[in-house]
Amino acid sequence: MNGWKNRALTLGLIFSVMVPFIAYTDETRVNTESPKKKISLPDTELKIPKKPQNNSGRILYIPPKPEKAAPQVRVGTGGTRGIKKQFPIVTLLVPEHVARTIQAQPTLYWHISTISQLPFIVTLITDDRTTPLLELTIKDPLKPGIHSLRLADYGVHLQTGKTYEWLVSIPFEPGQYSSDDLVAKGYINRSKPASDVETALIEASSIEKAKIYAQNGFWYDALETLSKQTSSIWEENQQCVEKSNLLEQVGIYVAIETN
Repeated sequence: MNGWKNRALTLGLIFSVMVPFIAYTDETRVNTESPKKKISLPDTELKIPKKPQNNSGRILYIPPKPEKAAPQVRVGTGGTRGIKKQFPIVTLLVPEHVARTIQAQPTLYWHISTISQLPFIVTLITDDRTTPLLELTIKDPLKPGIHSLRLADYGVHLQTGKTYEWLVSIPFEPGQYSSDDLVAKGYINRSKPASDVETALIEASSIEKAKIYAQNGFWYDALETLSKQTSSIWEENQQCVEKSNLLEQVGIYVAIETN
C-alpha cells in the first residue's frame, strides 16, 4: 500500500515540475518567433508617370475686326479653258478677308493641284491699283503642292497701315491678258502689333509664336512661322499638323507635307 502511495507521490512531483517547463517552453517558442514585417505605404496616392502632353491647345485664328468693309477676296480657280488648255486649281493660302502681317517683307503662299507647264505670274499692287510693286513671271514648271514667294528676295517692302492686293495668274495666251486667264487673288495689310504682343513673342517657341500671331489676327506671320524648317522631327510634324488645322479654320483643305 505504501508502495503505491510512494509511486503516486513521485508521479505528482514529476508532473508538477514538467507542467511549468512545458508552459515556459511553449511561451518561449511563441515569443521567439520573428514577427512578420508590415510594409507601410505612404499616405500619398501612387502616381504613374504619363507621357508629356501639350496643354496649350490647338492654334486658334481670330480674324481682326475690319476697319472698313471688305469683300470676300480669296479666289481659287482652275480646270479646262478652251480645247487644249488644262489649268491646275490654284488656291491662295489666305482667308476670305483682308489678312494682316507685322512684317515689312512677309512670305506669300499658294497651292496648285497638278503640275503645270504654263507660266505663272505673281503680282503685288497697292489697293489704289497703281503701278505694281512686283510682277514676277515664273516660267519653270511647278510641281503640285504649296509654293511660296519671299518679298525679301525682291526688295519689296510693305508700309504700315497700307493694304495690298496680290495675285497668282496663268494667262490663257502668254503675253496677253484676257477674261479666260486663271486668276487667284488675296489681300494683305501690314499692321503694328500691340506692345504686349511684341513682348510675348520675344521668348516664345516656334509653335507658341504661331499661336500668338493667330490669336491676334496676324495670319501671314502664323502661317510663315509654321512653314519654317526645324531640326526637330517631332516639332516639324507638329508644325505640319498645326498648319493643316490653321488652314482648315478658314476653309482651305489642301495636302500638307513636312517642311
